[in-house]
Amino acid sequence: MKRQKIAVLLMGLGLIGCSNKQLYQGVMQNRQHACQQELPQQQEACMKRYETSYEEYERERLRTMSGEQSEP
Repeated sequence: MKRQKIAVLLMGLGLIGCSNKQLYQGVMQNRQHACQQELPQQQEACMKRYETSYEEYERERLRTMSGEQSEP
């Protein structure tokens, strides 16, 4: 019984992680789409602001939460 509860908990946590990644990717796509509304000379800089992968974002988020300094 205890193993079943642990298995369900782990599956639930896995689904939350997947949902967070999908949400992040959706937000980033929307922001990149909005960049297309900028003037042509501003589009590239705008797109660069939103090209961070979810994995990079998550590493930086965890580093920030633990109080570590980010790499220069």
